Amino acid sequence: MMMKKMKLIKKIWEAILSSFEAVSKVFDENFNTSSDVMSRDTRKILANKHDRKRYAEAIRRLKSKESEEEIFEWGNGKKMLLVLRKGPTIIN
Repeated sequence: MMMKKMKLIKKIWEAILSSFEAVSKVFDENFNTSSDVMSRDTRKILANKHDRKRYAEAIRRLKSKESEEEIFEWGNGKKMLLVLRKGPTIIN
């Protein structure tokens, strides 16, 4: 009798955990703003402390210059062109 109760409790607990995991997955997929707002490259930059610092420095240089473009170099040597447009932005 005790064994049956333990198995029942275990099944109930597993069902509760499974439900929480499913709800968590739904929230992550539908309400995670970073995936909607930031590009994959930007998330990678912000995840790496050194790349994040170099990115912030490139943005500062970009804002202080007359130029609208700045080349950002990742820690692994890859390069990315950053573009800052002043004035209204037109989205087609």
